[in-house]
Amino acid sequence: MFSNKGRYPNASNAWLIGMAGPRQTRSLPVSTTQLPTSPVSYVLLLGVVAITLVRPMDLLTSLNNLPLYQIVLAVALMANYVGIRDQLKIARLRQQPATVCVIGVYLAIVMSHVTHLFLAGATDISFVPVMLFYLMIISLVDSPGRLQQFLKFVACTGTAMVALCVLDHLSVIEVAGITHLSREIAQGGASQNWRMRGVGVFEDPNDLATLVVFLATVCLWAHRAARSQGSRLLWLSALTILLVALVCTRSRGGLLAAAAAGSVLAYWRYGKTAVLCTGTLGLILLPILSGRTVGISGSDATAFDRVLLWREGMHAMMTRDFVFGIGAGLYEELDGLVAHNSFIHAFVELGFVGGCCFVGWFLFPALALYRVRRNRYQCSSQQLKILFPYVAAFLAAWCVSLLSLSRCYAPSTILVVGTAAAYVSVLERQLNPRRNLTRCDRSHLQILLTVSSVLLFMFFCFTRIAT
Repeated sequence: MFSNKGRYPNASNAWLIGMAGPRQTRSLPVSTTQLPTSPVSYVLLLGVVAITLVRPMDLLTSLNNLPLYQIVLAVALMANYVGIRDQLKIARLRQQPATVCVIGVYLAIVMSHVTHLFLAGATDISFVPVMLFYLMIISLVDSPGRLQQFLKFVACTGTAMVALCVLDHLSVIEVAGITHLSREIAQGGASQNWRMRGVGVFEDPNDLATLVVFLATVCLWAHRAARSQGSRLLWLSALTILLVALVCTRSRGGLLAAAAAGSVLAYWRYGKTAVLCTGTLGLILLPILSGRTVGISGSDATAFDRVLLWREGMHAMMTRDFVFGIGAGLYEELDGLVAHNSFIHAFVELGFVGGCCFVGWFLFPALALYRVRRNRYQCSSQQLKILFPYVAAFLAAWCVSLLSLSRCYAPSTILVVGTAAAYVSVLERQLNPRRNLTRCDRSHLQILLTVSSVLLFMFFCFTRIAT
């Protein structure tokens, strides 16, 4: 807990201090009914997370044809049927606008095809397992203790996968399921590993770098919360591995995400001056650490090419497809590539309705965190107090990374959004008095529409000016 006594003499009992003074806010009723969850369901959820991060089907050739993810997810859903049903009750949905937005994206996917009379696309259920994965997270990660266990498990499992990638990239070991981007060496025409890649959904170096930043933020929290010197050393070792991995990916998007996370943590601890210093240092180190020329290009497109992709998408959206989009999964038909920007990708494929729902994934957890800090709400859990800035940090980092990646429907994005939503849900029950930080009502709908409209307008103006 950071002390604010010098700056706010009367705030000794306030655990979160904003720049403004205390505000009188209306305490909203919070449902106190919390159904008991099965330990078996929770263990199965951890299994789904492990498969999502490690991808044993890609590492072991003997498991190539086994739908391991679908099998474990199906068993977990059956074991947690009651918990998921509880999350879908109207009273619960009114208290969780982020959940409504996740469901809204699925409905927008359906409508994006129905409006074009593409019934085969409308019956595609590929997003359903992702949506159910989110529902499992928020229904099973329901206490401060479980939240801590869940984050530590994610950090350990993800770091283990990243460590395998680092060892393979440095030619210490050879893993059959991992291949890296290579380049030719001037002498002799030989090739060497240049940019490190992961497995499964993290095969792209930028995806892997984004995951590394998320894991590093969680490891920083675990190091901060550790009670023994041995635990701190273990988490410090994990951070070292992740730092090496971030450099090996040579991803500018990953470095920008790291700068976003670092800026949030610096602001929390030291204020605005630290954020300015962190941002300046990040801009200086960006071309050095990435080992590539200045810009935001990936391996297949320059920065200007990506802006052209954004412009093509915005042009396609500003037609009769403005409301429900051109159709989920059809962005590549515009110019042969995806948008490389998840927000533009969602707006173009799912229209303004689906784009608003996608923005809501991040807006409502962020709005809840902002209100807690601004209004100095008191929390009875010391664990949640320590974790608060790290949740804000990895949520900000993932948003920044999505500005250069198209991962609207990816399990990795849902893992981060679900973790943030679960934290907010647990936090609401630990506030004194209990209250809803966000809610499905007209005022929150107006906030969502306003933020989405401003974001879309900014993207539209940028693509016009830059091209």
